[in-house]
Amino acid sequence: MSTLRVRHLWFGGWMAAFACLALLAASRALPRRAHAQDEDTGRRIPSAAVPSQVTICGIRATPGESKIDPRLRRKHLDPQLRRMFPGHGFRLLAVDSRPLIAGQSLTCDLEDGYAAKVELIDPFDKDGKVRLRIRLVRGKAIAFETVVTVPPNQLFFCDKALSDKTRLILGIAAR
Repeated sequence: MSTLRVRHLWFGGWMAAFACLALLAASRALPRRAHAQDEDTGRRIPSAAVPSQVTICGIRATPGESKIDPRLRRKHLDPQLRRMFPGHGFRLLAVDSRPLIAGQSLTCDLEDGYAAKVELIDPFDKDGKVRLRIRLVRGKAIAFETVVTVPPNQLFFCDKALSDKTRLILGIAAR
């Protein structure tokens, strides 16, 4: 059984980190869930039909290295990654961001046959949180899968130790 760790960033840099991730990928403005209304009738739209901007990035962490991909440094993710994985170098593999409604997913091809898939289960539950299913697949085999419920705009990381002693880190956020 493989081990999956989910980490939340509860310190001040998480908002900046999420904003930086969203800037890495093309995105468009979305209506806020609290004010989602049909333009013609003025009726509220069910939360499942309101899109949430979901962002995912894949990062390779290599122990014993000190290099950090300049794209991660420019987006101010390096301090958070260094705190979680001291003594590692980091390379950004891929980033994608797009609006999803409940039931839709976003897939991000990484390297070595790995792909990360994020499915939006519930964009706005009764507590105002976002529910996501995260899968890391290699070919057709699932390396790990988990369901998380997080506050909107909360960047979190999942990581998977690989056989070559490196780690594959997924940074995920939804708003």
